[in-house]
Amino acid sequence: MASKRVQRRLAGFILAAALVAQVAWGPSPIGRGFGTWASPQPARHAAIHRAMRVVPADAGVSASYDIVPHMSHRVDIYDWPEPFAKVGWGMKGSPPPRPERVDYIVLDTTARMPKTDGVFERLTGPSGDFEVVYEADSIFVAKRRVAS
Repeated sequence: MASKRVQRRLAGFILAAALVAQVAWGPSPIGRGFGTWASPQPARHAAIHRAMRVVPADAGVSASYDIVPHMSHRVDIYDWPEPFAKVGWGMKGSPPPRPERVDYIVLDTTARMPKTDGVFERLTGPSGDFEVVYEADSIFVAKRRVAS
C-alpha cells in the first residue's frame, strides 16, 4: 500500500493532468477552444434542419455522425459511410449491413468522417444509385434513384 505522501503526490499529478487536458481540449471557459464546440451557427443549423425535412420519416438513411442522433428513430439508420463501406460494422451477433435499405444519404461534409475513398462521389455520380437533391452550407442530401 502506498504511503500518504505518495497518494497525495499521485492525486496532485492526476489533478494537474486533468487541468492541462481541460485547457488543451476542453469545452469549458478555461479551454483554448472555448466557444468553438457550441458556437452558434444559425445558417448551418437551418441548413441541417431543412435537409432533414427533405427525408421522409420512414426512409432508411445513412448520415454523418452529427446528424444520426436527430434521425435515430428510424428502423434503418447507418453512421456514414456504413453500409456502403465497412468502417465500424461487425459487432458479434449484429445483422449484416443492408445497403438496399438506404433511401437517403444525409452528410455534413464539415464533420470529421472516416476516409471513404470517394464513396459519396461514386454513389452520386452519373451511374450511381443516388442523386443529390439538396445542398446548402456543406450539407448534402442524396436520394436513391428510381430503377428504370
